[in-house]
Amino acid sequence: MTGSGKHVVIIVSAGRTGTRFFGDFLSSMVPGSHSVHEPDVFEGFTRRTWERVRTFGIYHMVLGRLFKTTGLRHLSEGFLGGSLELERLIEALARQRLPYYEGLAADPIIESYYQWYGILPALPRVFPLYKVLATVRDPRAWVTSWMSFGAHHGPRDLVRKLGFRRLDPAMVGDAALAESWPEMSRFERLCWTWRTVNGLILDFVDRDPNARLWRYEDLFLSEARERHLEEMLVFLTRFPDRDFGFVPDPALLGRRVHASRPAGFPNWPDWSDVQARQLDGLCGPLMRRLGYGEETDWRAKLGLASAAADPRGEVLTGRL
Repeated sequence: MTGSGKHVVIIVSAGRTGTRFFGDFLSSMVPGSHSVHEPDVFEGFTRRTWERVRTFGIYHMVLGRLFKTTGLRHLSEGFLGGSLELERLIEALARQRLPYYEGLAADPIIESYYQWYGILPALPRVFPLYKVLATVRDPRAWVTSWMSFGAHHGPRDLVRKLGFRRLDPAMVGDAALAESWPEMSRFERLCWTWRTVNGLILDFVDRDPNARLWRYEDLFLSEARERHLEEMLVFLTRFPDRDFGFVPDPALLGRRVHASRPAGFPNWPDWSDVQARQLDGLCGPLMRRLGYGEETDWRAKLGLASAAADPRGEVLTGRL
């Protein structure tokens, strides 16, 4: 039971980049499309969570997750950890998605959820007509956002409180850090998570012409954000068998997306030099490849000489 005639757009990230917003955002600009977001009920209940329970059913959204038989987080961690082979992953993903997608009159289907990061290799076998929008955020802002939010290795992490496993070095064969993981601070674990998840996503983008990556900052903060939006829409709506129309709405880019709690973790200019070096030690090569971390103040925290500024103020998106 594999293969779908639907055109599917998957929006993936490491979280805290507005993936759900992107799904609704894109759907509002592509007539005839439908936005899907399957939240992890163990990340917290909202009005939308209950809507998805009604859509996907109580077993798929709650009971199956308790027994580790449904949900993208279960599939992602099982595949990465080696307990779920690719063929079984393909079968499970098809079983969980195809009946729902084929029952919708809408086309394309736009699905947004960060847990897609671990199961991207299954996409070509389940959805022959697909595109992937990957988004990445400056690791300093990403770590600050998660630290402020309180979940993901924090006091509000219901996933771990219920006894479920989070992505960790042992799961992905990172022997160098598996032994020291129990002693690592929450801050360090988040730095490692940013590096690992975005590394997996970027590996897929590098291999697959149907996937492209955009930086969160280029889409929401850059003076060229309208150009980036246009390029993104063109890429996501052009398939081998047809092109979908779209109506750009740049005004939506000005909306604040998933803001962290106000009394939260400080932004990086107020970090200690130790924290800066911890993040750079775990994320440095990848963040520099993505165009982050060349500010004079940041380099000073690391004890480095200033780098020459990029006159464009941005990096090329797509094939980074």
